[in-house]
Amino acid sequence: MGTSTIATSRVATALAVVGLTVALAGAAAQQPAQDEGSRNVVITTDAPATGLAPDGQVPVQLAVAETGEAPFAGRGAVDRLEETGRRAAENELLRCKYDVIDFKELSATEQKIRAALDEDTVLEFIETPLDQVIQFLKEMHDIPIEIDTRALDDYGIGTDVPITRNLKGITLRSALRLLLADLELTYIIKHEVLIITTTEVADAHVETHVYSLHRLGDVDSEALAKVIQNTIRSDTWRTSASPDKPPSSGDAKAPKTPRLAAIEALPGCLVIKQSQHAHEEITDLLAQFERFATSMEMLQRVSDD
Repeated sequence: MGTSTIATSRVATALAVVGLTVALAGAAAQQPAQDEGSRNVVITTDAPATGLAPDGQVPVQLAVAETGEAPFAGRGAVDRLEETGRRAAENELLRCKYDVIDFKELSATEQKIRAALDEDTVLEFIETPLDQVIQFLKEMHDIPIEIDTRALDDYGIGTDVPITRNLKGITLRSALRLLLADLELTYIIKHEVLIITTTEVADAHVETHVYSLHRLGDVDSEALAKVIQNTIRSDTWRTSASPDKPPSSGDAKAPKTPRLAAIEALPGCLVIKQSQHAHEEITDLLAQFERFATSMEMLQRVSDD
């Protein structure tokens, strides 16, 4: 099954969850009030032998247990059920797009920021201070954006550095990369905020993600780990010769910055510690391997036929 097919299937599943949740919420709201001793609600189905009611819907009954808490019924219950379904659908839709292989959990705010990065944006600035540009983008995309003033000060860049850019028809992600690259700056998502900072700070901010390999066919996880190390930021990976500590001043052959990235190959998955932008590159690479595995599977089926 290809990436697009998998994503479509998962989106359909997510939307089905929303439909079922709303149906259950409606059924809960229509139930008569229970006595004051009723407390805990358990949703059960009581379908006839055919599996569906005459109108095609599965009947729902509320079995109430005596526990000593307020009954879970009425408008509040409906709101909670609808909100749960909505969040489940949003999470699944975002996972289909951003977490095809990466199992890193994201908060609702982080998901919103990542979604905003894929939105189209417009940059039309002439000699506009950086902080005003960032304020404009913050309001336009309705996400929290902050400037790491300490890092920029250490790098000799003020928040009033003038920006001249005219960009249209591209995503916020691409616009930020083009805008900040001129200043040798970048961005990271940290503490549920999009932070404008230096590349040095961004590279030092590493995260550990678990990547599933089950969609890549019969792949050797150790061989794949070596491919990633050789093709994705090859000078950042920690080895026995480059421990996770700053080099000594007398070692001329040591790297200028400590190598913080690490990768471990396990059966069916990879555990990777890398910077955020490196993780994006890794996800893209694994997605390409997934498409390759899918195409090979299709060719095999054609050959067998």
